[in-house]
Amino acid sequence: MDLQNVFRVIRKWLLLIILVPVLTVMVTGYYFYQIAQPEYTSFAKILVFKQQNDEVLTGSDLGTSSSIINDFCVIVTSTPVLQDAAASMEIERADGQKQQVSLSDLKACNISVSKGTDNRIVTVSVTSKNASLAYNTVDAVVHSATIYARDYLQTDNITVIEPATAARQSGPESFRNTVIGGVAGFVIAIIFVLMIEFLNTTIRDAEEVEKLLELPVLAKIPRYEK
Repeated sequence: MDLQNVFRVIRKWLLLIILVPVLTVMVTGYYFYQIAQPEYTSFAKILVFKQQNDEVLTGSDLGTSSSIINDFCVIVTSTPVLQDAAASMEIERADGQKQQVSLSDLKACNISVSKGTDNRIVTVSVTSKNASLAYNTVDAVVHSATIYARDYLQTDNITVIEPATAARQSGPESFRNTVIGGVAGFVIAIIFVLMIEFLNTTIRDAEEVEKLLELPVLAKIPRYEK
């Protein structure tokens, strides 16, 4: 398809090419701005290490600390820790009333644990559609995990250096998703138009007749507007 035919196709299907992206932007924008529930994230940072000598940090201490950090990351999301955290938690409902948190409520949250690549900092973050639940889950889980880790790992060098932060909205990214919806609509419209054009076997001009039949065109009947 040469450039002239491309412009002809664009002119022919211009309304559809414009209309589909506009509709997808309207639909995705309405969903993400009006229907989709916002998500909130809170996090805390913990320093985890083990040092035999308070004055000297040895290579053995670094290797042991690495193992303890890995174990601590597993302990944070273990069922006993989550059960203790849930038992100590109450969150505020939309009507202002207090509600006891269950283990299933915590497991419904997105609890993630990450460790630094060149440090001994462990970050615990919780994402939930309830801001109060996200904040209180981080606070309770970190407190419970610290107690369990000190007992099981036999170390007192587990310190919360940054307590649970106030939960902030972390999603959905409404503007970005709306733009992606518009781009997707444009791509869909282009693919649809190209499919129709390629599947259309109608002979449109004399050049196509010469190409298909390998015969010269002797004359053409002009088209007159009514």
